[in-house]
Amino acid sequence: GFSIAWIVGSPSLFWGFVGWFAAATAYSANVYPLLRWKRFPFATAFYMLISKALVVPVAYYMHMQNSINGGASLLSRPLLFAVGMLSAFSLSTIFFKDIPDIEGDRMHGIKSLAIRLGEKRVYWTCIWILEMAYVAAALVGATSSITWSKYATIISHLAMGTLLWIRAKSVDVNNAKAVQSMYMFLWQLFYVEYGLILLVR
Repeated sequence: GFSIAWIVGSPSLFWGFVGWFAAATAYSANVYPLLRWKRFPFATAFYMLISKALVVPVAYYMHMQNSINGGASLLSRPLLFAVGMLSAFSLSTIFFKDIPDIEGDRMHGIKSLAIRLGEKRVYWTCIWILEMAYVAAALVGATSSITWSKYATIISHLAMGTLLWIRAKSVDVNNAKAVQSMYMFLWQLFYVEYGLILLVR
């Protein structure tokens, strides 16, 4: 990945790879005491925000804008929207991940948020983070001056929020398999959002 970015000659793409690699290494590397951020819930959340919601979308956006238009603005409406939505998904998925992993985390001394606050509380906190993000996305869509973007953004995000709520209500939080399935569903919504971001104008 580094070599491809270097050969392409895109500084934003190269440094995006470097930033993601550094954050992922800090999260996973079993080197004490400064690394292996996955041991701590808020360091884990910081990793997700840095990698999934900031480094990756901003670097790729800057790369594409520089390649196509010769320049880019960090304050563009689609980019700010992307960072906001991906931040909500990053927080919810990283905290949700700890619910089905709770027994393994206890065995390895990882004090996850699910262990500290309880599975049910963390479960619904994650769901509400995403529901609020979907409502906020619909409100952003409502302010668009482009008719097709306005209705597409509102309808798609309200539909996703409704689907999430229906699915969330059907899950037994005490059933590890059901929670794991719900976790994978959140990732499906996460990747759907990458497509919905394109609707924002």
